[in-house]
Amino acid sequence: MKVNLSWKLFGFFVKAVGIIAIMVGAVYFSASRDFENYVREFERERFEAVTGILEDEYTNSQSWEVNSLHIELLN
Repeated sequence: MKVNLSWKLFGFFVKAVGIIAIMVGAVYFSASRDFENYVREFERERFEAVTGILEDEYTNSQSWEVNSLHIELLN
């Protein structure tokens, strides 16, 4: 039984599309994981900075009253 050229080309394109789909999936997974790590690190640094400011303000005023807190906004 001979396989004609159109079936060979069809098989080639199916394999090529499969390989490309796997590559795109791998790149997407890697990029999304790296982005999540970036966001977590950014949030951690931001929370540490806010924590330091709140600790200093509480130490200075010994109160959590809004009128006594003078917190600088982080940019």
